[in-house]
Amino acid sequence: MDEAKLDLSDDTKRDAFLATEFNALRREIELQVVERRKVEGQTFAGLAAIYSWVLTRNPPLDPFYMKASLAIPMFFAALGLLRWLAIMMRIMAIGAYIQSMEEKIVGEGRGWETILKKMREANPVKSQLEGWVESMTWGLSLIGSTAAFIYSLVYL
Repeated sequence: MDEAKLDLSDDTKRDAFLATEFNALRREIELQVVERRKVEGQTFAGLAAIYSWVLTRNPPLDPFYMKASLAIPMFFAALGLLRWLAIMMRIMAIGAYIQSMEEKIVGEGRGWETILKKMREANPVKSQLEGWVESMTWGLSLIGSTAAFIYSLVYL
């Protein structure tokens, strides 16, 4: 029996590849956003649990153990911030690549990443509010946990 052979042009192969790659990259962004939310939730739940445990000891912990216990949230906050930054950098890199694909393929300022880039350039504060709020939240958690640890070193 003769097998039917499907002969595709190079343009068709390229278009299929680009469509598949685009869909995979969009899915990767979705997964990274979910991961970002998990990191936030897990880190802040961990910080709350540690502080709740440390501050509800009766009688209070020995000063050495109190200092050691207050160092843990500082490291959790730092690691959470670093993980968040890594995820954000990956999302931005994927977005920039998709935006370059959009310019080459559809041009004329079309495509979500292209429009998003224009919005960010036109009004950087409004369009990046979520990122600013997340940055401040991470910064304050790191500063607060570091301040609690330093306080324990100085006053306990």
